[in-house]
Amino acid sequence: MVHHYDESKGLEVDHFDPRKKKLLIQEYSNLMPATPRCNGRKSNIWPSPGEAAQGIRLIDPTKEKDYGTQIFEDPATNRLVGTTPAAKYHIRVLGLNDEFFVRKRRDRTQMNLMMSIPYLMQGHPTVNKVQEQIERMIPAIPPPPIAPPQGK
Repeated sequence: MVHHYDESKGLEVDHFDPRKKKLLIQEYSNLMPATPRCNGRKSNIWPSPGEAAQGIRLIDPTKEKDYGTQIFEDPATNRLVGTTPAAKYHIRVLGLNDEFFVRKRRDRTQMNLMMSIPYLMQGHPTVNKVQEQIERMIPAIPPPPIAPPQGK
């Protein structure tokens, strides 16, 4: 699970399966940290039985890998790409391709590119501040796997 953590807003506890919110006793597996943005977008959304039959569901990061397995970042657009029905639904419901997140991923990419310039003065206070800022940004998400050429 990859999150952009905004210190000013903190994290919230999200009920993975909102249908279980009404239970007096919650299992830890149904509680997870979420940014206010993602928690608000997801709200009480849950796939219908018909959608679930088609593999449309939210990815449970406590039980399966999401980023680098089902969800990838297009390096040209910084948009997330889902490779399964669950991943596509997850991206859409959580708003992971909203302009806010795309911009944050683009900023991270540009800052990492800037930091790869060989003649930067490593250890300089300004360079150190930029590195600290990068560490607080959305971590890198692998690009989609390259499809093999047709007919091979």
